[in-house]
Amino acid sequence: MEGEWSKGQRRLLTIAVLSAVIVIGDIIALNVAGEVSSAWWVPAVPIGLLVVPVIGIVCLVTLVGQRRHT
Repeated sequence: MEGEWSKGQRRLLTIAVLSAVIVIGDIIALNVAGEVSSAWWVPAVPIGLLVVPVIGIVCLVTLVGQRRHT
C-alpha cells in the first residue's frame, strides 16, 4: 500500500471514517436518550445503525481493493 492516494481513494476513506463517526455518535445518542420517540426511530435505528455502516464497510472494502491493485 505504497504510493500517492488518488482523489477517489481519499474520498472513499473520508466516507468510511465519516460513517464510523456517525455510527458511534448514533450509539451514544441512543444510549443517552434512552427511549426513542417514533419520529426519531427511523433515522436513528434503520438508517444510523444499518445503512450507514454498510456504506462505510463497502467504501472500506473498495478502498483496500484499489490500494492492493496499485
